[in-house]
Amino acid sequence: MWLTRSKQSLGSACQSRSKLLVPRTALSSGCSLVQARKMANAWKGVDMELVRSNEPLAIDPKRFQSLKFLVRKGIPYELRASQWHHMSGAAARQVAAGPGYYASLAQVKALSVNSLLTLNEELSPGVFMFRSHPLFKKQEGMDAVRRLLCAYVQHNPTGYFRGLAHIAGFLLIVMGLENEEHAFWVLATLLEDKLFGYCHGQAA
Repeated sequence: MWLTRSKQSLGSACQSRSKLLVPRTALSSGCSLVQARKMANAWKGVDMELVRSNEPLAIDPKRFQSLKFLVRKGIPYELRASQWHHMSGAAARQVAAGPGYYASLAQVKALSVNSLLTLNEELSPGVFMFRSHPLFKKQEGMDAVRRLLCAYVQHNPTGYFRGLAHIAGFLLIVMGLENEEHAFWVLATLLEDKLFGYCHGQAA
């Protein structure tokens, strides 16, 4: 749960982020209210930079240590979707792939019968661990995770493995259905860049 205090708006494009975020975890971990507010302001500065530039975040080596400190203290929930997308390198991957790439892959009808059967099994009650989550009690939530998995199967046919639906579902919970394409690119970056070859090539 977050304590909020209104701040001056930084423009219509940033109105949804125009409040100071002070995580209770920062206060309970020994930070004073002043320190927590300073941390929140620092995060807001990073986030505003992303909004203004509309480009993948380029981390200056001189800023790396201070940014690492912020990340280790915790990314505010309200900013987590945008920060994961940019800091993971997913935003850069999305730009490189070009517009329409995800939409061209997220078609269930393009899957083979075997792949479709595997996905249906992965998302079935008793297997998909997030079926009881409010997001996936709705058809739109299940449709979103199915599209995300369909896209990844076609993006990286040898990289799909059992249990991937749980990771995809978690990303959608954190990032929101409105950021479905961003969630796809975070998933691809996580599996192909961050986990190196550990998950790559495991058969479904």
